Amino acid sequence: MAITGNCFYRDLSLASYECDRRNRMKLSAILRQMQEIGNEHLDAMGYTRDVLLGKNYAFLLSKLEVFVTGGLPKCSDKLLQRTAPKKPKGPFFYRDIDFISKADGKELVSAHTAWVLANPETHQIIRPNKAELPMDYDENTDYSIGGYRPARPENLEVLGERTIRYTDIDYNQHLNNAVYADIIMDLLPASLLDERQLREFRIFFHNEAFLGDTLTVSATQMDPETGEIQLCGEKPDGAVCFLCMLRL
Repeated sequence: MAITGNCFYRDLSLASYECDRRNRMKLSAILRQMQEIGNEHLDAMGYTRDVLLGKNYAFLLSKLEVFVTGGLPKCSDKLLQRTAPKKPKGPFFYRDIDFISKADGKELVSAHTAWVLANPETHQIIRPNKAELPMDYDENTDYSIGGYRPARPENLEVLGERTIRYTDIDYNQHLNNAVYADIIMDLLPASLLDERQLREFRIFFHNEAFLGDTLTVSATQMDPETGEIQLCGEKPDGAVCFLCMLRL
């Protein structure tokens, strides 16, 4: 682990992460490693979970996007992670994360995230210009993820249901964002996932899911030209929990 300028690097050469039956890194494993490097970078800057809670701060993920730019990593690949926070804009804090092959320096996965800072008790949003969290920011001006707010798709077909279990919950007391990826992938046809490789994944979180909630996940038919599938997860009362798009 090392900080260089506003970037934080994490060596995953000895890390253990889950791969699918085609020996490709699972999407949920990518998301978990994204969580890890973000938390470790905050820790390295002195913003540990205890420090944040002492300020009545909690970061909540609002949306993320993952682009497989050089092929999904395999279990045997030695990886380097790189992350940098981008200058906040509007209500969002932004963070970019890359997965890089140590063998040849090739970027394999590029990800972008948008977070809100909230009071964990009142859930009141704390805008970046009101937060006491000084840090060095990447001056990257690409804020395309900030405008990602999809509408509920038409022509959805129910894929299945999933009840949220004890081990799905994180310390914020709601469904961990990496588990959404497993829920989505588990409900898609295995034959489709075997035949194709993930190229892009975007998810927008509308409402939190809690222990015991049952989500109904629906999807559009895959576009045969683009490989795009749109998905929606809803609670029994009809409240939208998440909207998602992936390309295979």
